[in-house]
Amino acid sequence: GYAGRPASASPAVGYYAKHNEQQKALLDAAFSKLKGFVLTK
Repeated sequence: GYAGRPASASPAVGYYAKHNEQQKALLDAAFSKLKGFVLTK
């Protein structure tokens, strides 16, 4: 599925705390399927 912010006229939410909350949710959604994997070079 899609992991990102809903459509908006602005590319950013405008509040640092809200940005951090959305950023964490985005990264959690994007990488949740990789839990348990070890990434190496």
